[in-house]
Amino acid sequence: MKSYEVDGRDYFFVSRQTMENFIQKKKFIEFGEYRGYLYGTSKDSIKRAMKSGKICVLKVQPEVRQSFIVVIDQNKLVQVLCYNASF
Repeated sequence: MKSYEVDGRDYFFVSRQTMENFIQKKKFIEFGEYRGYLYGTSKDSIKRAMKSGKICVLKVQPEVRQSFIVVIDQNKLVQVLCYNASF
């Protein structure tokens, strides 16, 4: 964690074992590893934002291979696998 980051505000920091467990249980819309750290966007965080009327826009790091870009509809989550996407 960087000195200016706050757990629960900037990210939710968990152990690597917890992240791997969440990944196995498919709790993330997208996830990847960058510089030895696992990152991901949880389905629950997207659902909470949608319920509060917010629109979610995900910026997925291009360094993370096999990242998922997700189109979100009010009733479903649709996953699209993108390779070498440049934005």
